[in-house]
Amino acid sequence: AVATTTTSGGGAYSFTGLRPGSYYVNFGTLSGFNRTFANVGNDLSDSDADASTGSTATFVLAPGTADNSIDAGYYQPGSISGSVLADVDNNNTGDQPISGVILTLKDSSGNDIDSDPVAAGVQPTTTITNASGDYSFGNLLPGSYRVVQTQPSGYLSVGDVDGADNNVIGDETPVIVSAGQALTGGNFVAEQPGTVVGHL
Repeated sequence: AVATTTTSGGGAYSFTGLRPGSYYVNFGTLSGFNRTFANVGNDLSDSDADASTGSTATFVLAPGTADNSIDAGYYQPGSISGSVLADVDNNNTGDQPISGVILTLKDSSGNDIDSDPVAAGVQPTTTITNASGDYSFGNLLPGSYRVVQTQPSGYLSVGDVDGADNNVIGDETPVIVSAGQALTGGNFVAEQPGTVVGHL
């Protein structure tokens, strides 16, 4: 390493007295925080550090110049969790877990949240309920979200904590995740329809 430094209280850092040449900056880990994706947004304010390694790409420092655009972004991740449950006694509340249900995370406008902004296109962020009917979306940036349930085969939607569309939590009031917040209780309830058969 050419030099090591620590950020100030405002998050600023500097390396001075550098010879002209090629450099990169490695930003360390920060307890309780995740690194943001690199190169998403305006170059003067986005993160330049790889989210996995913390290192920037190599850049050239010319004689007598200063580069003020080498930044790193960190955030306290939040989460959204809940369950998908079957109503077996027709009281519109969940009684038994439903496993294998696909849930998709979207922004407050209903657009897919990209699970890999570095890759081309949009890769939807999805998860599947476990044997207990539980699901969770973790490592979330602070922001507003919707959780969309793919209707379980053989079931009808009964309700969710939002109320407008029984397969969408956050369509009426977005689910707002603050830094470091774990939101629970994002439950969906479904029921299996019955059939009456007879003859005249």
